[in-house]
Amino acid sequence: MALIAALLFILFLFWHLNYHYMNIIFAVRKYRVLNILPPDEDNEYSGATNFTLITRRTTVKPSEQVVAYRLSNTVYLEKSK
Repeated sequence: MALIAALLFILFLFWHLNYHYMNIIFAVRKYRVLNILPPDEDNEYSGATNFTLITRRTTVKPSEQVVAYRLSNTVYLEKSK
């Protein structure tokens, strides 16, 4: 019972600290976690907030578009092809 309580507590912390994207399942399935910073433009929203992309790519080119599912405010999972 204590083990289940400890695991639930860890899951709770990871979710509320926005670390739910860091888990063994993504690592086994060969996903990578990339931090993306949108470029600064003349728009007040561009480049203001970086976000995390979970993908199987090794890099994302600056001009490349990505289709992804939103997991939280700053974490996205790329849609499989």
